[in-house]
Amino acid sequence: MPLHKILKKYIDGLRALKRTTTNALGSFRYGKGSTFQAERYWRYRLSRHGLSLKGVGNAGLSVKDNAEVYAGAKKVFLNLCSRENMTFENISVLDVGCGNGFYAEICKEQGIKKYVGIDLQIRCSMNSG
Repeated sequence: MPLHKILKKYIDGLRALKRTTTNALGSFRYGKGSTFQAERYWRYRLSRHGLSLKGVGNAGLSVKDNAEVYAGAKKVFLNLCSRENMTFENISVLDVGCGNGFYAEICKEQGIKKYVGIDLQIRCSMNSG
């Protein structure tokens, strides 16, 4: 087996171990279930990654991989809206947990007039009508 493939497997294994350890420590640090401290968790996570896709997306993925996941989510969202014959110009949206404004941008691109997003750590709103 070529050296680069061996190294890739080794690095992938280390990343998986890091994710597992991080998830276990996260449960200890922030609680589980009804004791989960969401505000504390997001304050810490956003202090490390900001509003980048890694900050609000999957912390175990790179920014590039998160961008691919988000592109897929956008496509699914727009397909669902199209299937339901939604016209963005005639609806109001309340986005609870708006994160970095991912869906706000999609709504804006589609011509939405009334959008409000709320989040524990982030405030975003767009009123264009």
